[in-house]
Amino acid sequence: MKSGDKHLLAKIGQYVLLVNETGKVLVLQRKRSEVWSLPGGRLEKDERDWRKAIAREVEEETGYKIGSLKPFDIKIIEDKWQIKYCVFFVNKLVQKRDPKLSEEHIAYKWLDKRELADIELDDEPKVRKVLEKYLKH
Repeated sequence: MKSGDKHLLAKIGQYVLLVNETGKVLVLQRKRSEVWSLPGGRLEKDERDWRKAIAREVEEETGYKIGSLKPFDIKIIEDKWQIKYCVFFVNKLVQKRDPKLSEEHIAYKWLDKRELADIELDDEPKVRKVLEKYLKH
């Protein structure tokens, strides 16, 4: 495969802005890189139902069960390893307990709009644009 054909092997990523009752958004700190990220991830090779896939990712990473989702934004994120077509969702979380982190993460924070504007997230600057769009609504 030619290097220009990397898009033919693109992954699909799904991420959620989980918003609590006070309007704060959950971010998770990755164990391996120590960067902050939104809950979510890539669809697995055999997954065909995006609703089940994002619910699985969020439950694995946070212990939260999420309800119905509607896409909020879409971005193409490319790095030296891959191209990801990423869909971002917003979900109002009704559960009032702390997240139960997976082995992939070492910490979490609930951030208000001001704090979100200041934090550096994985996959900058594309995720930053999603957050800016969220902060404006």
